[in-house]
Amino acid sequence: MKIIVYLTATMMAVVLMSSCTAKQVDTDTYLREMRERLDQIQSASYMIESWDYLPGNPEPRQHLFVYYKELKNQADTTVGAKYLYFSENDSTILDGAYDGEAKYAVYHEHKGIVRDDFTARNLPFRVVSNPFFRSAYHIIDYALTTRDSIEYSLTDSVDFYKFHLITHEEEQIEFIGGKAQHIYSPRPFIADPTSEYEIWFSKQNSLPYRIKRIQDHDINDHICHNLILNAENPADFDLNDYLPQGYIIRPYKVREKSAVDANSMLNHPAPMWSLTDYDDKTISLKDLHSKTILLEFSATACGPCQAAIPFLKQLRQEYSDEELQIISFESWGASDSTIKFYAEKKELTYPYIRATEDMLNSYKTGGSAPWFFLLDRNHFVRKVFFGYSEGTTDQEIRDAIKQLMK
Repeated sequence: MKIIVYLTATMMAVVLMSSCTAKQVDTDTYLREMRERLDQIQSASYMIESWDYLPGNPEPRQHLFVYYKELKNQADTTVGAKYLYFSENDSTILDGAYDGEAKYAVYHEHKGIVRDDFTARNLPFRVVSNPFFRSAYHIIDYALTTRDSIEYSLTDSVDFYKFHLITHEEEQIEFIGGKAQHIYSPRPFIADPTSEYEIWFSKQNSLPYRIKRIQDHDINDHICHNLILNAENPADFDLNDYLPQGYIIRPYKVREKSAVDANSMLNHPAPMWSLTDYDDKTISLKDLHSKTILLEFSATACGPCQAAIPFLKQLRQEYSDEELQIISFESWGASDSTIKFYAEKKELTYPYIRATEDMLNSYKTGGSAPWFFLLDRNHFVRKVFFGYSEGTTDQEIRDAIKQLMK
């Protein structure tokens, strides 16, 4: 059942010799007008400033700037746009793209490009993000057309209208590959499946300039800066004009999350490291002398990483420090204060430390997560596990630990 709440905003009094009340705006009429206006955008270039938060923590995990080019693509019935995104520090260095048929990830350090045409995985939707203005379009279109249980409102302020959408489904609603997707998996770290989306529309140009996504495990906030509108013709777009010359393009393969293969480290000495945790305590691999050592490359924003926490806690209870030690590393750049907040909120029973870029490179994870490296007492890598599946990965790691204990 669809639930729509119309909240007519209190209009600001305009004082010009005397007070008067502005005309009230009908929510659905306004949303239909904005949807039509967004669908008419042919091209847009802009800088996105984004913040990523753990709910309850006012300090962001990440604060990034990314430059985008977005072009309408009527032939694409999912996203509805082609787009490119560039390095934060240099808008001429391409980091990735989506051309309506495939998405591209550029690995400058390896002079390689991975092309994913979405055929390697059997999924009901394309795993590709939406650029800013198509994202706003799909959120509004969902609110106006869905049969899901939702509520939404439009609030009027001096300089903007703020649209607020709340979903009341059993699954979280994510806008992936264009339209809304019901995302369900047995995720014990999700206590509330409610999803909220907020869009701020400027009264100056009648376009969105901010989109915020709020979920039980994650909050993302995006602000659009330096907008240049309809300066390019989508028909003239050629991805080859932007792809770095001399880079090798290869297809995406299932379970391939990095440009290099961490499994090549099997039966080799683990790279040494010495890191300082959020309490200024130094932890080094050379100081770990248990029979087995489990190193997890994790991230506070990684869902499977969070799903693995109960299993890792169980291992800590089952084995003594002399038998097993577990160290987890933040791979996605969260600050020490965010890591501390996360460790305390999740009640971790093992150290959680921010990895350096050098360490991520030496363990060949490509920055993806989770990776598990099981070392013997001599610090040789004996098993490598990528990803986490409750039950399956648990048993694989348990069996490997028992084998090393013999």
